[in-house]
Amino acid sequence: MVIAGGGPTGLMLAGELALAGIDVAIVERRASQDLAGARAGGLHARAIEVLDQRGIADRFLAQGQLHRVVHFHVPLDISDAPTRHNYVLGLWQHHIERILAEWVGELAVTIHRGREVTGFAQDDSGVDVALSDGQSLRAQYLVGCDGGRSLVRKAAGIAFPGWDPTTSWLIAEAETAEEPKWGLHQDAHGIHGIGKVENGGSVRIVLTEPQLRTDSEPTLRDVSAALTAVYGNTDGFELRGRLPQVATVELDGFEIVVTHGDQFGSPTPELVQGAFPTAEIIVYGHTHRPLLTLVDTVVTVMNPGGAGHRRFNLPPSVGILELEPGIPPRGRLVPLLPFDPA
Repeated sequence: MVIAGGGPTGLMLAGELALAGIDVAIVERRASQDLAGARAGGLHARAIEVLDQRGIADRFLAQGQLHRVVHFHVPLDISDAPTRHNYVLGLWQHHIERILAEWVGELAVTIHRGREVTGFAQDDSGVDVALSDGQSLRAQYLVGCDGGRSLVRKAAGIAFPGWDPTTSWLIAEAETAEEPKWGLHQDAHGIHGIGKVENGGSVRIVLTEPQLRTDSEPTLRDVSAALTAVYGNTDGFELRGRLPQVATVELDGFEIVVTHGDQFGSPTPELVQGAFPTAEIIVYGHTHRPLLTLVDTVVTVMNPGGAGHRRFNLPPSVGILELEPGIPPRGRLVPLLPFDPA
């Protein structure tokens, strides 16, 4: 049997087949088991149970970190789950793959590295598998473990039914010039997080994108723009930590409140006005959607929009308020044009 793909799925399948006495080989495009980035970050109870059935769970447990409380928007204690492994194991994918590769190596599984499956031809007795180096392999079966865009699946005409995606996340590992805001952060767009990578020299960033994107690999500009939109435009983390969440000022006889708005989750004009009932003018942000309206016919509420990269297919914008004693405020929203999103 030939397995296309030497990731976690292909390695685990190869180990299972080898234990059953089946001659199996893996074709993997990477020259080594090294991964660019940490990828996935853990194993759940059922996966650890399967590894335990094969006698190799301790190899993973020795290198990971146990978590008996997991977070799905709210903390969930799984310490009383009916299993020997009532926890989640924190362990990055490159470690998971390395341990699995060592295991299948002990089982004498052949791994053809630095090449990939480019096609195949099937007949009544088996399948000829074409490789990228011009060579070929003959097997009774070919298994596609080559990812969500599997060439094997597509060439075999096997459909991949399901629903269209509704949300996309941007994931990056980067070095920062200063200490970021660690942990999870929730806003109008979704849940975001910044955590430490085990080497200590970089951070892992996960951001919910405001618009679904499946068209291309993200660029450094995309990461910078998304970070700016979620965590702020210009001021460093240390400075922002010293700024007040709410600022109140009286100007030309008007009581004005300025706030970022993230304390409301998904702020609306009515919500912020209810929080500051004596204010005559309220300026807030956080949603990156420009807005200018009256609440209760007398309170001017403005969201100037976003001053960073384009959000929600809207150009960056600013809000302008003109104040004169005894005259209702005059406000307008001004797009910052011309604007090139590229």
